Amino acid sequence: MIAVTGTVATVESFFLRLDAGPDGVPHVTAFGRYHDRMVEGPDGRWCFAERIAEVESRGPDPFG
Repeated sequence: MIAVTGTVATVESFFLRLDAGPDGVPHVTAFGRYHDRMVEGPDGRWCFAERIAEVESRGPDPFG
C-alpha cells in the first residue's frame, strides 16, 4: 500500500525470507512487513528515508 502526500510517501509491503537447508530445499525462515517512508528528491527519484522491518513470524533455523 502506498500513500503519497506531496514529496513524501508512506509504504507498507510484505517480505518472505527463504533459506536453503542442509538438504538443499528452501524453507521459510521468516516473514513480516516493511513500514517505509520515502521522499522524492529534486531529480524526481524516490529514496528511502526510513525503513522499519516488523517480523511477524520466524521459523526454526534450517541449519540447526
